[in-house]
Amino acid sequence: MENLSQHSPDAEFLDVTVAQSLHRLLGELLVDAGTLTPAEVQRVIEEQAHTGQRFGEAARSLGLATHQEIEFALTRQFSCPRLELGDRSISPKVATAFRPFGPIGEAMRSLRSRLLMRWFDGSRAQKALAILGVERGVGRSFFAANLAVTFAQSGERTLLIDANLKRPSQHLLFKLNNPRRRIIPPTVADMARQTAHFEAFPELAILAAGALAQNAPGKIGIERFAGLLDQVADDFDVILIDTPAAAESADAQLIAERASAGLLIARRDRTPPDQLAALDASLQHAGVNLMGLVFNNR
Repeated sequence: MENLSQHSPDAEFLDVTVAQSLHRLLGELLVDAGTLTPAEVQRVIEEQAHTGQRFGEAARSLGLATHQEIEFALTRQFSCPRLELGDRSISPKVATAFRPFGPIGEAMRSLRSRLLMRWFDGSRAQKALAILGVERGVGRSFFAANLAVTFAQSGERTLLIDANLKRPSQHLLFKLNNPRRRIIPPTVADMARQTAHFEAFPELAILAAGALAQNAPGKIGIERFAGLLDQVADDFDVILIDTPAAAESADAQLIAERASAGLLIARRDRTPPDQLAALDASLQHAGVNLMGLVFNNR
């Protein structure tokens, strides 16, 4: 983005004008929702100018709006796809689907931004990312599901593959047997019955473990899996892969090698540091581009 301050003496004025316009829009949405009155919007703007807080923070500090009311207005402001709280078409564990501006949503958006800078550059070679962990229970599936929704909400064509054949869970998180789900035409013939996509999130597709397991009972045919990634590369901007626990299956590292990149998930005070370090070293030795380590405290 061009730096206006290098070219225009009015840059500071322009920045302030844009900021005030955004605040005014958010305020108008809150007025339309019946949350604030026009006079209260002005109070919030004055508080924001005095404290340096964002509009939503200032509204909450004044006790004029709740966190949920601000989230709803932000969703409308930025046209972010979401489900209403209480919607049962997706598990509430996929929190970003319901509260894209909540605590989990904010963390996932921050992670998404970093991954876009470090890995997803639009090329065919850098579209897949394996979500990895040493043991069961660290939250790989939780992170993969929430991160996939976050990418899709930003307009990235996103495919989430459940490659944990022994203990798959994405079909449970996204309730793929739910009648509100609809099947979309697959890119690969054997993906037809398991590739699902939700009307609320048009950029999101889910490939459940069943489609991968049909011709490879007990384990993934790794070369076939690599071929699948190559075939879907033109149809998606982001491909996230939920993997089995690395301590229980060699498939995790083999999948990461085919994806070329990985993100490590661990739990504080639970994941053995020596095993985590060993997995890190093994992945790097295999040429996997590690995007970082995420500690899951949930």
